Amino acid sequence: TTADNGIVKDCFVYCGDNALVTQVGGTTTTGYSFENITVGTTCSAIYPQYHANSTFTDIYVFRADEGLIAMKHGDGDSHTKYITVNNLDALDCVRTPWLFFAEDQGSAEKVLTLNKVLMRYTTGSSDCSVAPGTSTNAKTMFNFALGAGSNFTLNMTDLYVGGTLITSDS
Repeated sequence: TTADNGIVKDCFVYCGDNALVTQVGGTTTTGYSFENITVGTTCSAIYPQYHANSTFTDIYVFRADEGLIAMKHGDGDSHTKYITVNNLDALDCVRTPWLFFAEDQGSAEKVLTLNKVLMRYTTGSSDCSVAPGTSTNAKTMFNFALGAGSNFTLNMTDLYVGGTLITSDS
């Protein structure tokens, strides 16, 4: 459903497409709030599209074959977007390719804030036959396709990968 804003909470989502998708019409910048949700998907768990400003809190992901968070199919250059993720637990995701993937986002500022994310090592590839890494140095966690990284601000607090607190952006 396309809507200007909304609250989704206390649910279980298991689907064969992107799971928690935001998409608004018109020019509104209000957004969505997702709270206390269990997610399993053969695609991406969190999929904020277009210019919706959204917050995802207390999200537990047990499967995300195309990554935990993906921003694709952007709305061009005209809209700033703020996405906040608080308490994302993906420790049970065995083969997720990356924490974050972005493409086709235009030149308007996009701000992604991650607070307390728990996850295993990534595979670094959308090919399901690729094994997960064994350290943070082995695989890609952030994938900016088609030059999408030039307009992003990433704010991270308490990001744990493979049981290790990430303390630098290397």
